[in-house]
Amino acid sequence: MLLCTGSLFPVALRAQNIVPNYSFESYFTLPTGYGNWFDCQDWDNVNGYLGFAWPWASPDYLHDLGGAGVNLPFTTFGTVDPHEGQAIMGFIAYLSYEPNFREYLSVAFTEPMVPGVSYAISFWITNGESAWYARGGVDKVGIRFSEGPLSQLDHEPIGGAPDVFIPDIFWNDAWELITFSFVADAPYDRLTLGNFYTDAATNYAAFAPSGSDGAYYFIDEVTVIPDTGSTVIDTTLCAGTLFTLPDGTMADTAGSYSVTLIAMDGADSIVTVNLNYWPVYDDTVEVEICSGASYVLPDGTVVADGGIYTSALVSVFGCDSVITTILNVATALFTDVYANICDGETYVLPDGTPVDSTGIYTSLLTTVSGCDSTVYTHLNVTITDTIFIDAEICSGESYLLPDGVSVDMGIYISVFHYPGCDSTVLTALYRASASDHSFRCKDDI
Repeated sequence: MLLCTGSLFPVALRAQNIVPNYSFESYFTLPTGYGNWFDCQDWDNVNGYLGFAWPWASPDYLHDLGGAGVNLPFTTFGTVDPHEGQAIMGFIAYLSYEPNFREYLSVAFTEPMVPGVSYAISFWITNGESAWYARGGVDKVGIRFSEGPLSQLDHEPIGGAPDVFIPDIFWNDAWELITFSFVADAPYDRLTLGNFYTDAATNYAAFAPSGSDGAYYFIDEVTVIPDTGSTVIDTTLCAGTLFTLPDGTMADTAGSYSVTLIAMDGADSIVTVNLNYWPVYDDTVEVEICSGASYVLPDGTVVADGGIYTSALVSVFGCDSVITTILNVATALFTDVYANICDGETYVLPDGTPVDSTGIYTSLLTTVSGCDSTVYTHLNVTITDTIFIDAEICSGESYLLPDGVSVDMGIYISVFHYPGCDSTVLTALYRASASDHSFRCKDDI
């Protein structure tokens, strides 16, 4: 059982029936006709209609001193004597000629059930004898426990599975005691009795030789009695929740608590409460995403902007939890790289691609954060060459080579860098001839 809020329990468990007017003996006035359920004290139907008229379902209050049709033992619905006292109740569980017609009996307990406590449930039931309605029976007639009253608009099945029920088709022209054991899992304060299933989910069988294809039941002595011996309650709550022990003491720590209660007859009753707590989470997570991407928060919200987000959740244990998400957005990187190589060389781009031509190259990379990064490489290829120079100099003069060296006649090879690449200059120096009119040396004049 999971409780996430504190529950108030009675100060003492009483070893007595918590169903008031359990045998229908107390009344406001004697019944005078069909559907007079409201004449019986404490009991009611579930649609609240005070009368007998279509389309409302109205169970019947039957009494030894009742009016025509509802006076025991010879009623319109069957011949039957009360199992005890002078009064009983009756209700329709199935009618073949009116689909999904249901009547219910409901009563509020004198005190709520205590979760974890075992209760003995019983009632006497019969179909009666010698009447049109007493011909058949159905399965699954039972009881639903609830916190507050159930609701019926007019005569439809309420629905929901009963907490205790007769599994097989029941039909008996004599009184039969039906008993159950039920461990409360909530502080129920009311019971409702009837057939909670639709016709399609109900099995019907006829037993009497003649009569209407329907199932009508008489009920007497409905009891719900707590076990006032040794009771163990295992309960788990969310951390930080107060729990009210059966004696009214508040507990907020996991552990085993033993409470001794005194029943109305003076007998001791020991209730042991094993109290456990589910954790309540308050976690912080840090997440990084790439620019342009989105992130789904724990509560399902989709976000794309960096920031701090708080998500309120319910854990698998049913407890409120808070997760704080710190979201970081990594911006996209765009980088320009300028590079030079010499003619005949290759350049390896950031993505590993080798290139050897002048141009702009785009490389897509992934950063350490997993985001795309773009590198633009501007590559310039410098062309290298061999230059031939023929020069004449006069006797006794010198010549300044491209690499800055001063020489006289001869053949010279010079290497220089531009820009950073080797270039070769081949220089041939000759003595100027007197017949060369374009070059006049002083000794030739």
